[in-house]
Amino acid sequence: MIAPTTAGLDEFLDRQPGHRRLGWLANAGAVERRALRFGPEEALRRGHQVVRLFAPEHGVHGVAQAGTAVAHGRDPLTGLPVWSLYAAGDGDSNAPEAFEGIDAVVVDLLDLGARYGTYAATASRFLECVARDRPELEVLVLDRPNPLGRAIEGPLLEPGFESLVGLGPLPIRHGLTLGEVLRWHVRRRRLDVALEVVPARGWHPGRVSPPRPFIPPSPNLNVFEAQLLYPGSCLFEGTNLSEGRGTATPFQLFGAPWLDSGRLLDRLEGEAPGVAFRRILFRPQSSKHEGEVCEGLFMHVLDPDGVQPVALGCLLLAAVFAEFAEAELLMPSRPEGRRFLDLLWGSTELGDRLAARRSAPTPEPMAGFHASIADDLLYAAV
Repeated sequence: MIAPTTAGLDEFLDRQPGHRRLGWLANAGAVERRALRFGPEEALRRGHQVVRLFAPEHGVHGVAQAGTAVAHGRDPLTGLPVWSLYAAGDGDSNAPEAFEGIDAVVVDLLDLGARYGTYAATASRFLECVARDRPELEVLVLDRPNPLGRAIEGPLLEPGFESLVGLGPLPIRHGLTLGEVLRWHVRRRRLDVALEVVPARGWHPGRVSPPRPFIPPSPNLNVFEAQLLYPGSCLFEGTNLSEGRGTATPFQLFGAPWLDSGRLLDRLEGEAPGVAFRRILFRPQSSKHEGEVCEGLFMHVLDPDGVQPVALGCLLLAAVFAEFAEAELLMPSRPEGRRFLDLLWGSTELGDRLAARRSAPTPEPMAGFHASIADDLLYAAV
């Protein structure tokens, strides 16, 4: 019988409550294993002194949609005050007063497993503020498995392309847990932080491992298949293709009012391992092409271990841009800004090639990446 995997939260909750006043950075996936109770709520029930919550993008309960500012306030489930790290919609609402009356901070965020996810960047900025304003604070990161496994895809982010959707020189699909990412960030930035990562137990990275039960790490990743496809389908966000926001199945489909799905399907036949395509019509209720009927393709995952989502996203974008003159990149809102696709990809390479109607780039294999950060890894594959 295989022992169940437990998150760092479960081990932390089994510790004797101390006298430390805790600030807790959490999202909706920060639940314990036995009864799926919200971590800070269960910690209070067991006698831990949680005095403040910190909210990332989407808020502590995943209510806010992507990019929507999260207000400071009070959590209705615990009654605790909430300090938003996304109050300005930029993941950088840190201030010295955020740490008043706190002896230690806890970080428990169910992550996406892709560089685009804002949780790792938000947590990293949070640790930078601890190092700057309160370096004496203990920082406990309650780690969780990465269900996408150790597989690596996509290029390293290049200098100058850092943002909330690009923390630093990581591959797009990086194969790390949040605890490992934060260990890497603290070492790389030489942060003066007393960091302890409480590891997940019983998890051995390797194959893709869909969690049971599945808890959405983000409001628009509402099934595991969407999370698995996200490292590739998120790239559609940098174009005028709908990635399915405003539908029941975001990031599992794509399309546009001008797209001919039959023509596209003929071009793609046999070129996408691990997935099958189905022609569909859909009408987004929000976001791009709101209220318009779009034609597109639904991506069905047949073999989770065989899917290469970043390569799949590149294949689909290159095919669409080659076949349809209407396909466009989204331009920055400010003249000095960067195209959103460039922030996602980590350079201008993919966007420039698509704009020129050329084939998508083939990133160099990143097999040596984990070896290069071996000191930050916590889990051995079996």
